[in-house]
Amino acid sequence: MFSNQKVVRAALALTFVVTLVAGGLLAKQSKVEAGPARQNSTPRTITVTGQGTAYSAPDIAYMSVGVDNSNADVVTAVNDTNAKIQAVIDALKAAGVAPEDIRTEYYNIYQESNVYGPVAEGTTPPAPTYHVTNVINVTVRDVAQIGNLLATAVTAGANIVNNISFDISERAALETTARTDAFADATARATEIAGLLGGTLGEVVSVQEGDAGYYPMAASERAMGGGAGNVPIAGGTLSVNISLTVTFAIN
Repeated sequence: MFSNQKVVRAALALTFVVTLVAGGLLAKQSKVEAGPARQNSTPRTITVTGQGTAYSAPDIAYMSVGVDNSNADVVTAVNDTNAKIQAVIDALKAAGVAPEDIRTEYYNIYQESNVYGPVAEGTTPPAPTYHVTNVINVTVRDVAQIGNLLATAVTAGANIVNNISFDISERAALETTARTDAFADATARATEIAGLLGGTLGEVVSVQEGDAGYYPMAASERAMGGGAGNVPIAGGTLSVNISLTVTFAIN
């Protein structure tokens, strides 16, 4: 009787050990099988930057014209400069420039001492000279007329011409064209790279647009005195550049 009980207990113990070993093997097998699932849970992506550029002729221009005048008497210098710049403004208005398209850009009075080196004892130093500068900014809405308007200002008394520049009044359509080209460029780049990796291009994950780069043409001249005929000024072509950084999924 006692011997039979020992046999039963030994059999039960062996069964328990086999169960533990089998359970451990199954647990290890489950962990191994779950491993690849976690690795494949993160989708593959590719990030590229596309560039797009659109071009257009300018439809608006800006020019700065003014008067620089000097006199030993500051009041006379101011009055003479005021009269001359007013003559320039009146001439531009008569040529078709609207009053709201003319604004003062720069006004300055400075004194030149006219003393260069030591002054001999008993002599009177030369009187200073006062320089007065008045510059206006003019918006030109018909770019074909900028040469005529520049000549008009110089003929009326302007002896300063600075910062002639061209622009586009409505950039939205130009930016849309550049943006469309930038996305097409990004898609083409990503498609090529995905193919090199043995995959195909998937859906867009994210898009980030960089600041639009705008490149107006500019010219700068300085005219000093005298009348002038029609001044040849070329507006050229303006461009808008846009970059898009796009992240795609890879199938």
